[in-house]
Amino acid sequence: AVTTDGSNLALALSYAKDDQNQWMERADLSKVAMAGFSMGAAEAINAQARLPSETKALLLLSPSILVPAANVIAWNCCLQPITGGQCFLCSDTPVGPCGTGQAIRQSAVPAFVLSSENDMLRSGVSRAADILGERGTLVTIKESALDLSTPVTRATTSWGAFLVADCYGSPLYGASRHFALADDVDAVSSAPVAAFLKQQFCGGAPLQGSDTMVEGRLNSKAAGSLCAPFPLFVSCFES
Repeated sequence: AVTTDGSNLALALSYAKDDQNQWMERADLSKVAMAGFSMGAAEAINAQARLPSETKALLLLSPSILVPAANVIAWNCCLQPITGGQCFLCSDTPVGPCGTGQAIRQSAVPAFVLSSENDMLRSGVSRAADILGERGTLVTIKESALDLSTPVTRATTSWGAFLVADCYGSPLYGASRHFALADDVDAVSSAPVAAFLKQQFCGGAPLQGSDTMVEGRLNSKAAGSLCAPFPLFVSCFES
């Protein structure tokens, strides 16, 4: 995410509202969802907090939230004031530097949360699902359904170099599972995302479990905990 304080998505919505925008007639502003992958999920949460009456759904895709490393990265100190972050005194976001959990708790819209077995961020995902309760729909994809070679990530981003450190005992253990959800060459992740949006905005059938999901059902969490002695991705940091 370029920003993590919701300002980027707020600008996108302002663009959609602009009557000088040639695509305005195609934008249905009654069906606005805030969505983000990884650190982009922090952006989505902050955007929803900025625009609560306009946001109708929230999608958090393998979100980098509610864990110590993600919280600190979301402050975005190194890029302030060029881009927005949750840094002290550096943003007008209503979400405090450690307030992501509170922002999720105060949101009132349906939410979709995506993760996978051994996702490096699954402890924060699990915590977010707990906070959301009945408002949330958790989809946990089986590791066997993912392409862990992450070809798109390796070919188009600088993250590929870090994936070589994805081994048990490493602080990056689970990184391939995280990025495989975004690579999504076989539409394993995008199918439930699309079904959730159709359900919320188009009167589509309720999202159902499938054989690509853990236990074949919705709201099933990945088993286990991440490895000590690296607590960077253990959920223990929220207000």
